Amino acid sequence: MSLATAPHLPVRAFNTLCDGLWPRGRRGDFDPDRLEERARRTCGLLDLGPDEYREGLEVLCRSAEQDADLNAFGRVVMQIQIHNALVTRLLRIEARARTPEVFEAPLPPPLIIVGLPRSGTTFLHRMLSLAPDARALTTWEVRRPLPDRGIDLRRAMAALQIGAFKMAMPGVDAKHRIDLDEPEECMFLLDSSLCSAAFWIFGPIYGYVEWLLDQDLRPAYRVYREHLQMFAAGSPGRRLVLKAPFHTPYLEELIGAVPEAMVVQTHRDPVKITSSVNSLFASYHGAACRDLDVGRMARVNLDLLTRMARGSMEARAHIGEDRVLDVSHAALVEDPIGVVRRIHSHHGLPFDGEYEATLEAYLERRPRRRFGKHEYSADEFGMTDAEIAAEFTAYVERFVEAAV
Repeated sequence: MSLATAPHLPVRAFNTLCDGLWPRGRRGDFDPDRLEERARRTCGLLDLGPDEYREGLEVLCRSAEQDADLNAFGRVVMQIQIHNALVTRLLRIEARARTPEVFEAPLPPPLIIVGLPRSGTTFLHRMLSLAPDARALTTWEVRRPLPDRGIDLRRAMAALQIGAFKMAMPGVDAKHRIDLDEPEECMFLLDSSLCSAAFWIFGPIYGYVEWLLDQDLRPAYRVYREHLQMFAAGSPGRRLVLKAPFHTPYLEELIGAVPEAMVVQTHRDPVKITSSVNSLFASYHGAACRDLDVGRMARVNLDLLTRMARGSMEARAHIGEDRVLDVSHAALVEDPIGVVRRIHSHHGLPFDGEYEATLEAYLERRPRRRFGKHEYSADEFGMTDAEIAAEFTAYVERFVEAAV
């Protein structure tokens, strides 16, 4: 079964205890003013910058309170995500004032992987990140890109949070492995703009997602660029290697903010993608909610995926086909090193025998399904394969059937 499994006993006990002691509606968990004040106390900074972020914060808090039916664990997790976003915002604005030269320096061209989720983006990202001159961003770094003043506890705190996350979702590694020190999605670098789909991972915040899809994300991508500039300044001589499926429909905004970007897009049959995404989110949201409406969640995911596919086609008409290199999931599975070599050749990046040997060793120690088999089907979510396929006809004809 792909649907969520029961959390381990400590998480169940935590939910029972907290829901009994602090009933919902009396906690003030998602009061925007309180969350801002807590973030300011954490890092000792006051300036949150222009208030364009505030609407997103208010919509997110309202949606978390009213839409998601979060249990105690889910409420804590969502509060942590919002807290991290606000603290990161404070630290980024302070860094911009303190070190303006960082944000004025040229940005070495980053290699950015996009594509629908579950289309091989993680596998490809991790291989490309093994290049000698590559600089990937780890899970703990993207969660809190900038250190607080004093002792840097970001990695330790992320380790505790990931451990709790896995206790709440037994078996989730078979669906998507979360590793503290492995490369992770750069989507989280949008969080401090409060316009980020990352929050959807942690609970069914339907109202926030509906609001997000109507927003102009150009300001959010300017924030994203600032984070890339800071990481690049801290890693001279190395090239950022990044990935985020969320970028897929926003290629125009991404290229507008990061014109230096070298972009690779992966493609896979959307029928398999959709059911796999729904299976993964059933675990994520199931751990965070009292009573998850799986059908509603699945419909929102289908809408998001169709928007991503359609948006990528529309964006590429504006930015030009030559800005993106297409890679099929089938080719990636059949000849992963050949795909990496082709990407490096296309973008004029070095590929030598040492790197090839590193890739071979990585593949050798990475047997498939080492964390279990991920099984899923459309009917678990009230859908059929034919219904899903009908939503992606144009995308499949253009990319999946024609991708090399």
